[in-house]
Amino acid sequence: MRPRWRKVLTDFWDNKARSIMIIASITIGVFAVGVVGVGYFVIPESMVQTYLSTNPANIQIQTDLFDEDFVKTIQNIDGVKEVEGRVSIAARAKKPGTDEWLSIRFTAIDDFSNQRIKKLSPVSGKTDPAEKEVLLLSDSLETLPIEPGSPMQVELSDGTILTLNVVGTTLDYSSDLAITFNQRLGMINLDTLEYLHQPRLFDTLVITTEGDQNDLNEIEAVAELVTEQVENSGRRILSKDINRSVDQPYANYTDAVSVIIGFIGIFILVLSSALVINTMNALMAQHIRQIGVIKLIGGERKQIIGMYLILVVLFSLISLMIAIPASAYVGQEMAANILPVLNGKLQTNDQLIFLPPIIMLQIVVALLIPILAAFIPILQGASVPIQKALSAKLIKNEEKISRFDRWLENIRSKDGIITLGIRNTFRQKGRLALTIFTLSLGSAIFISVFNVELSLDKQIDRVTRYNQADIYLEMEQKYPVKEMNAQLSTIPGVDYSEAWLTTYAQLKTKSKTENVNLVAPPDNSPLVSQVVNEGSWVKPEENHTIVVNDAFWNTYPDLKPGDQILLEIRGKEDFWTVVGIFHYTGLDEKFAYTTFGTLAQDLNSPNHTSTYRVVTAEHTLEFQLEMAQKIEDQLTSAGYNVAGTTSQQEIVKEGLEKMNVLIYVLLFLSVLTGIVGGIGLSGTLSLNVLERTAEIGILRAIGAYNKIITRLVMFESLFIGLTSYLIGIVISFPISYVLTNLVNSAIFGASSAFVITPKGFILWFFILLILSLVASYFPAKNAASLTIREVLAYE
Repeated sequence: MRPRWRKVLTDFWDNKARSIMIIASITIGVFAVGVVGVGYFVIPESMVQTYLSTNPANIQIQTDLFDEDFVKTIQNIDGVKEVEGRVSIAARAKKPGTDEWLSIRFTAIDDFSNQRIKKLSPVSGKTDPAEKEVLLLSDSLETLPIEPGSPMQVELSDGTILTLNVVGTTLDYSSDLAITFNQRLGMINLDTLEYLHQPRLFDTLVITTEGDQNDLNEIEAVAELVTEQVENSGRRILSKDINRSVDQPYANYTDAVSVIIGFIGIFILVLSSALVINTMNALMAQHIRQIGVIKLIGGERKQIIGMYLILVVLFSLISLMIAIPASAYVGQEMAANILPVLNGKLQTNDQLIFLPPIIMLQIVVALLIPILAAFIPILQGASVPIQKALSAKLIKNEEKISRFDRWLENIRSKDGIITLGIRNTFRQKGRLALTIFTLSLGSAIFISVFNVELSLDKQIDRVTRYNQADIYLEMEQKYPVKEMNAQLSTIPGVDYSEAWLTTYAQLKTKSKTENVNLVAPPDNSPLVSQVVNEGSWVKPEENHTIVVNDAFWNTYPDLKPGDQILLEIRGKEDFWTVVGIFHYTGLDEKFAYTTFGTLAQDLNSPNHTSTYRVVTAEHTLEFQLEMAQKIEDQLTSAGYNVAGTTSQQEIVKEGLEKMNVLIYVLLFLSVLTGIVGGIGLSGTLSLNVLERTAEIGILRAIGAYNKIITRLVMFESLFIGLTSYLIGIVISFPISYVLTNLVNSAIFGASSAFVITPKGFILWFFILLILSLVASYFPAKNAASLTIREVLAYE
């Protein structure tokens, strides 16, 4: 082996501490880029593929009851590819081991063995339930723990108690957000439907279309033909949903995850690159004297360049071999934990996910950036005069002493270690700047996470102000308002109740028809904050006026107060005047409020309704759940048919659970940036110690003991950490502002108020203190272990 290659291997192997630190610095940067890349590509793609695997419906229409012959009629319409009929009924199921009865919905499917649309994904047990058998949605087991093979007692709306056998569990990846708030769901066949005292009829059409199932215009054209056929049969359109096959229900959350990963991923890429550049510059600075020796004994310029480029490549290749599989595994695990919360599934479970674009990016970070970072120092080092190289001075020309350097020289402290620590910190200003830059960004991102979390909480509070009841009560049929309110007032724990009217209206335009969730609380209801972004709220004396949410702008971009829209309710069309626009969820669902009198007139139901809102004595989740059960039990005992009860805190909790996924992703990525910064800090300190080995020997020679050397390195680490913390605080404000708006726009379709919480500032301060101490541990330990003899012999 030639001497120069032996020199490369010796440099790599003999100084193991330095080699490990360089490899760790490159590896963590490449690893971070890989994890972010896998998450960015895999999560949205898995969500879409999971949804497509169910063969989702392009058209879903709820109408009056129909039979299998009518399904065949719809099948013959031009453009209809496949159609199935379904029906859902409400009941109550007894929780095992208790006297508690919980609301549940059963969906009847004609042929489980030949499901073509919205296909289920079996988890355990049978896949084709027979008569008197049921498949439970897996999420139902959280509140209704009945395992396959066990009986389930069911109470029907007429009071009859029957028994169904739970024979399996399943997942429904095609379910929309409504399932999220009613997770107790059972799947039955048509024979069981008759066993539950229901006719063998359907009320919902699920349809896929021919042609391009992602062309909304084509789908809407078919939907109009189906609508015409339904109405010609004398049936009403109660609701209608039109979707492209790629429009999975959780797209807004998926978009938010992608926005977060993409936004922070850019920072991580920059941080990782900065870390690699810092490491390479430090490596070459250490080898200036050795380059001088090589030139002195006849080494040529091109040989020196080749030697050190090979050394850099060696470090990079080892880092790459570690980082690629590690990042693929961690990124895959991150995706596998996020996807189920969003009703998705990782499409590849049996092998690691290696994505060519991400691997190429990792190769750039691991090979190209280190080579480019090291090339100029290598070139300068190979060109430096022998005398200057042997003196181990900087490659660049001597700089004039700056005012800042003079200020450092004038610093005096009773504790000489503090003075020395401050001066040492600023000795390598370029390296220090990159280290502080890395830690500052990590600080800012971590602090921003908690500001984003608070903004999401505020956004949910903004949504719930339009419906501030504790319990949402739905009855199977309409009951007299005064009678129901009187009955509810007798239940201990109920402070107040009121009747609401709700229905689906059809928004008519020239090209399509869309659902509108139309709500009418009592006039001047205390449960609705009448806050609008534009215009005013509806007034009791007004007729056919409406205040709409901002989702209407998707259909009418120029909609403003005073405009009229055409709505169809129960087959009757009327023009409604928009008097105000409010911000609700930012989702595509169109939601609107009108006066109680107007909707009661249109529904011909002035004194009867099936929807009630209840305020309880306490507003905690536990009390609301207890009261929901008590209301359901007491009303059922009194002979009323309850369709279901839902607590507001349960809805908020479910919404927060979905949003917490975003917070977990943010925290994970912020921790990742913190690790990158911590490794960078530890690497900087280690290289500083190596460069000052001779100085440490001098300190030893004049009496410095282990504790003083350790304190010197630890103080240096704390000083860098606290400096980056202060800078991180400053840049956390713009990052919080941008990240808050990006996340809120992805979920709610609108920006959010900029809010700040001290939680992130306080928590990160203590984390950074610990991180700084941990990062200084090994460098301090190595510095303290150096003997006078070792440092005098050090080259």
